[in-house]
Amino acid sequence: MDINAFKNPYAASLLDYLGNNKTGYFDSVAQNILSTYAQKNAAATDAAVKGDTITLSEEAQKLLAEGADSETSLTGVQQGAADFMMSFFDQSGIDLANLSNETLDLLDGLQGVIGGVTATGRDMLTDAAETRYSGGTKKAYTLTGEGQRLRVAMELTDGKPSKLTITDITGGQVETAEITLSTEDGVAYMNIERTQRAYQNGHMVNLEAIEPLSVKLYAA
Repeated sequence: MDINAFKNPYAASLLDYLGNNKTGYFDSVAQNILSTYAQKNAAATDAAVKGDTITLSEEAQKLLAEGADSETSLTGVQQGAADFMMSFFDQSGIDLANLSNETLDLLDGLQGVIGGVTATGRDMLTDAAETRYSGGTKKAYTLTGEGQRLRVAMELTDGKPSKLTITDITGGQVETAEITLSTEDGVAYMNIERTQRAYQNGHMVNLEAIEPLSVKLYAA
């Protein structure tokens, strides 16, 4: 399957960068619970996030640098989100020097999603609260902007990354991509489950699952 068939060069939403996508993994109810928890633990959670540093390998840093261009160059909190995203692949122990063109294309798309957010800050309280609330099995990096939130979240199994979730919330539209890595018959794959939701007056009015996307992780 041609990866280019899933990409739209004229728009900058999560759907356009990664095909068509959306899920309610980060719905308003969960957000309210986490926000309330964060408010009650402001000092502790703020300190927890500030102490959660991200160290990328030289190869991971190189991939991020190569993926940057005039449209997706990252600054400030955007760069932090990109580092967090790349750490999922870096910490998964994959061979970053031998990725397929399709995988590299998707990584560029993820960086484009982050670069497309008019980010003014990071919701550190909610991110730290999620880590504490999950007992350390989830970590998140949430960008905030004018009428927009972009959440990059990582699920951990036995201390190792097992799922990466990108959730783009713009107005009443929620787009999500859930990314996992798998091996079948000795071949490694990157798998993306995609959904989209629409909310109106606090109620979900539309849910659409988009065709899953799976590409070979490494070059032949």
